[in-house]
Amino acid sequence: MKVFPTTVDFDINDEKPFLAYRLLIEEAGDYTAEVWTTPVNSVRNMRPLRFQLTAGKKNDCIVTTVLASFKAGDLDYFPWCQGVLDNIRINKISLSFDKGIQEISISALEAGLVLEKILIYRNGNEPLKSYLGPPESFYTK
Repeated sequence: MKVFPTTVDFDINDEKPFLAYRLLIEEAGDYTAEVWTTPVNSVRNMRPLRFQLTAGKKNDCIVTTVLASFKAGDLDYFPWCQGVLDNIRINKISLSFDKGIQEISISALEAGLVLEKILIYRNGNEPLKSYLGPPESFYTK
């Protein structure tokens, strides 16, 4: 997902672009969502790059992928260097799910956000480390 037009910002209560996914939670409990985004910088100087994550009825949070004080192009600024080297930014969010079909949505608050992948796993059952992450889940009806 990429947000257009590239000059727009959204408020928490505005109608904004989003992607929604349904997933089957076989066991209620605490989970972690890893949201992988491309290592783009904010399109406006001294502005953060954020998204809103909503999952079920219990989880609603704002996640900042790039701080307003982010120093793009600074070779001594580790967060920028790491994003460039890995070509990805990963944000981990704690979630709580009930058993059954749940929905998770990602809404962009600033233009420039490009969503790559979402991993969701039960706490204590983290996927094995790999450079590109685990393969896509199977779709079941």
